[in-house]
Amino acid sequence: MINFYFADFAKFVLAFILAFLQSYAPAHSSMVTVGDKIDGMTLTTGARDARPLWVFCASDVQGNLTTAHCHVPQVSRLAIGHVFLGTDGAFRDT
Repeated sequence: MINFYFADFAKFVLAFILAFLQSYAPAHSSMVTVGDKIDGMTLTTGARDARPLWVFCASDVQGNLTTAHCHVPQVSRLAIGHVFLGTDGAFRDT
């Protein structure tokens, strides 16, 4: 004879529903995408003709903690992230 427990059945159904809903959602969905606007700023890719954020920052390192203190003036384009500055003088006066 098979013993049937409602609690075990309910757990199975709940696990099945959660697995189904998880597989239905996109695997790598992003909260923001290129073209979205945040407070009047438009998100885009690339850093052409944009000053990097780190030009306006000073870092303080204490142990394993790094704190960046940034004072950014109002600019039309700002590159946020890690950018590699060229040696051609494009950012020499920044």
